Amino acid sequence: MYCWACMTTLKCGEGLPSRSARAVLTGARLLCLLTLVAVAVGGMSGCASKKRDAFNVKLTMDADSFRNPQTGELPSIDVDVFAANASEEGVLKTLKVREYFDTDNPYREGVDAFSTRFTNQDLAPKKLSRRSHYWKAWKRKGAKSIYIIANLPERPGENPELVQTRSVLALPLDRKLWPNGFFTPRTRTLKILILPSGLVSETTQRRQ
Repeated sequence: MYCWACMTTLKCGEGLPSRSARAVLTGARLLCLLTLVAVAVGGMSGCASKKRDAFNVKLTMDADSFRNPQTGELPSIDVDVFAANASEEGVLKTLKVREYFDTDNPYREGVDAFSTRFTNQDLAPKKLSRRSHYWKAWKRKGAKSIYIIANLPERPGENPELVQTRSVLALPLDRKLWPNGFFTPRTRTLKILILPSGLVSETTQRRQ
């Protein structure tokens, strides 16, 4: 259709004086170029919207905020990272963080999580590569979101729902929801900061 429109425009210019013909030809070429660019960008956006992305995940613990002011000690904090499909997300809505980290929890074993731990002796940031074998397994099961779960220290008398809220962070895997490289660098790493108050994504999602 676009080629036909361009050819028609070109034929209309054949009988015009040379200067007018050149102007028509130039305008037609510009119109065709802009049309093709728009179609290409639209096609790329459509493909990206259907594709789940794999990301590097960088976990950083804010040690000073966890440190005991009297002893200087830090609590050990276990952190799991995994991508969940729709059925797994349904279970997560009712599964408590304490239950999740219970020994031999079948759900935890089933999601094939990347597990790591921050301790007083090991405070270095932890990283899951987007080329890790974990991503292949998560994509095969149709994962939609990536979950970061930490067994943050509970506070005396704290509401269980608040514990759940600050201990679990879910982020989408849909590529179109993150900067994709057209106007800003493409998102390849999700940076997660671990605080006593909760898990915070330092990577900004794309504005909708």
